[in-house]
Amino acid sequence: MSTEEPKTVEDDFDFLGDIEAPVTIAAAPRVLEDECGNTAFKFCFVGLGQAGGRMVEAFWKLGYRRVAAINTAHQDLDTLDIPKENQLLLTGTDGLDGAGKDMTRAKEIADQGRERILDHLLKCGFDANFDRVLVCLGTGGGTGGGTSVTVLEVIHELLESMQATSRVKVGVMASLPATSEGRRVCANACECLDHLLKSAATGRGREAVRAISPLILVDNSRISKLYPGVSAGSFWASANSTIARMFHLYNKTAATVSSHTSFDSRDYQDVLDSGLITFGSCNMASWENPTDISDAIRQHLASNVLVANTDLRSASVAGCVFIGSERVMDQVPQDHLEQGFKMLDRMMGGGSTVHRGVYSLGPRNSLTAYTILGGLNAPVETTAALAKHGEWWPSLPGAVKPAPVDHPPQREDVAESGT
Repeated sequence: MSTEEPKTVEDDFDFLGDIEAPVTIAAAPRVLEDECGNTAFKFCFVGLGQAGGRMVEAFWKLGYRRVAAINTAHQDLDTLDIPKENQLLLTGTDGLDGAGKDMTRAKEIADQGRERILDHLLKCGFDANFDRVLVCLGTGGGTGGGTSVTVLEVIHELLESMQATSRVKVGVMASLPATSEGRRVCANACECLDHLLKSAATGRGREAVRAISPLILVDNSRISKLYPGVSAGSFWASANSTIARMFHLYNKTAATVSSHTSFDSRDYQDVLDSGLITFGSCNMASWENPTDISDAIRQHLASNVLVANTDLRSASVAGCVFIGSERVMDQVPQDHLEQGFKMLDRMMGGGSTVHRGVYSLGPRNSLTAYTILGGLNAPVETTAALAKHGEWWPSLPGAVKPAPVDHPPQREDVAESGT
């Protein structure tokens, strides 16, 4: 009779101790905190392509730290002044850099790299403790517009896995090319813009959860007119910095208590949730007369927003923040500011809401009105011009395909002679 004890399952795996495995060093969790002071909302920024990368670089320089840049060309990433760990290079199976203005190629590359995109977003702080996501891109290139659909899907899937879709909203800041940039660029912009405008529309159920808000359009041809005389070397850095600073200003003031009138976080949220938005500013040359401020807003606001020919009358909600030094605010009569608020309300049309803010800030002896408007209709003239130049007709607002021209039949003798 055997005295040996029967073998157990554990005994069958007693060789495990002899298998050498590399030591796994657990990475310390990356705790990200913005360095831009107190703000109403904690934003995550995702830059797609060259234009998008430049946009998020401007937000990084302001102190926002949940920033990710994604590109298919390493040259574009190399020029960005943001940490390398915040940059993701996606390449196709052919190993070649860039999308070459080909949105189809860019989308295929993004689809192949969905898991890498997800991991990159998590690494850049898109895992907890944020309120909104803003995806920045240029609509005319290949990478920005081509990867946008996939990246937006990945972001929404991430939010759904975090059960954060009811809390976190996803918006887009998209630059529109000038028609002088070429037909293919304009056609790319039309295709990308068509998708963005449809995604910004109000829907129900899953469609509503994945709706884009805000959608901020930046017209490159308008920007070049707003900043005349700036050198080519510093133009985009200057323009992107100014746009980012204005956006940041609303986020800062919405978290700042005013001794006059506060533009609070609920006011700002109301605008950000309204779909298509734009913003601009207006410096007041004087404020002695009751109509000085209202006249300045009426004459200059429409020419200072980000897209030309924006129909401000279609806006349903706005925030108007007056900022001046303490010395200025001691001089400006309250009813003069009221005239400015009322003028904006009249410009927007019936049924609109104007959220107000008045702040004594800054050392300058000036008064500026910063205005952000939401719930706008698509800029028809701008989209129509892009569609016409890019010969893109499916459904973009204002895009009307020209009727074919009937040419009279050519006489055979003229055709043969060529005269």
